Amino acid sequence: MTFSMKHFGSLVSFGIAICSAGWLLPAGAQQALPAVPANAPYKQAAVPVEERVRDLVGRMTVEEKARQLDMYRGVSPLTGDDAQTSIDRMKAHGFDPKEAAETWGSLGVGSIHDVYATPVVNNAIQTWVIHNNRLGIPALFAEEGLHGFSKGTLFPVPIGLAATWDPKMATGTGAAIPPKRAPPAFTCSLLQCWTWRANHAGAESKKISAKTPT
Repeated sequence: MTFSMKHFGSLVSFGIAICSAGWLLPAGAQQALPAVPANAPYKQAAVPVEERVRDLVGRMTVEEKARQLDMYRGVSPLTGDDAQTSIDRMKAHGFDPKEAAETWGSLGVGSIHDVYATPVVNNAIQTWVIHNNRLGIPALFAEEGLHGFSKGTLFPVPIGLAATWDPKMATGTGAAIPPKRAPPAFTCSLLQCWTWRANHAGAESKKISAKTPT
């Protein structure tokens, strides 16, 4: 799916609304969880995006809003090697609904990162997520595409591209990174960062196109 700047702006507005509304709603508003009718405006593709967003956010509890800000590494609340073990197990044996229920419950899932799974596995996860949160909100699948993706062509990291002083070549790599021969099993890719970095230490430095002078 190709997103226009209008759609991107709507998604940004959705995120801002989630953050702000979460602080403004009183605690008592979290008690009632009414069933969502099938004809709810946010479920209707023909309704304008802004109206759908407004309707959906208006139905969400503070907990549901907060959950949409979460990012999980696979079906796991863990990080590092423990999370990778969970991801490897899922790839080898398939998606485990029981593990998902224990990890995510019924509040929904904001986004899932670092899985690099097949469409079959991600579709199984997505189906579970949609059917196991009250509002039917799907999860976002985000994968790294800093200077290449999976088994595709790998380009220099952003700070290396910036050293060429060739903006056309540097920006052109972003368009070449997404998979062309097969549909990706993710919603969005984390691409190049064109900005300054004040802290010169750490592995993240390679993701930045420039550093401040010392």
